[in-house]
Amino acid sequence: MARAFRRIQETIGARPSVGDRVLSKAIDRTKALQQEVAALRRKIMAYGEAMTGSSPSVFALVEAMTRAGTTAAAESRVFYTTFASVHEQTDHHCQQRFDNAFKTAVVAFLDEWEAELEAADAAAIAAERQCAEVEHYSAKVLSLHEAARAQTSKGRAVSSANAARLQRNEAKLEESKSTFGAARDAALTATHK
Repeated sequence: MARAFRRIQETIGARPSVGDRVLSKAIDRTKALQQEVAALRRKIMAYGEAMTGSSPSVFALVEAMTRAGTTAAAESRVFYTTFASVHEQTDHHCQQRFDNAFKTAVVAFLDEWEAELEAADAAAIAAERQCAEVEHYSAKVLSLHEAARAQTSKGRAVSSANAARLQRNEAKLEESKSTFGAARDAALTATHK
């Protein structure tokens, strides 16, 4: 008996269905993931900035070689300045390659992940809006049924305007339920990618 009552409540929208509870959990999980990804982005960007900065050892070596080249004999000066120039260019080239690889492999993947989470969040928000619409029409239909029952219990007939209003709102409720079902399914699909 209790099971049938729960099913009736779910049917008229007075009780959240299992799918709604699953959607609610998925929304909570998506929001938690968005926070974790934002924290991960901050850490990854700090790491990337640290890795693409000049390495102190190479910078110190280039500086020492440049100084030595200015005080050395003419024959040695060419060696020192060439050595310093090669290491400076290598350091810059390696940093640039690392920066490009980092952006391609790590940051682009993180951007894609954030886009997926934003899409899931947008789908969940759309489903929540549709759920609110279902709740609105469920309450309205329930209220109109109660009013009709009250009139019939007093021996009066339900007016044609109230009957038409009830019928119109029942149709809107059914339409909003089907729209909500599709929005919920889309949100669940987006959150389970």
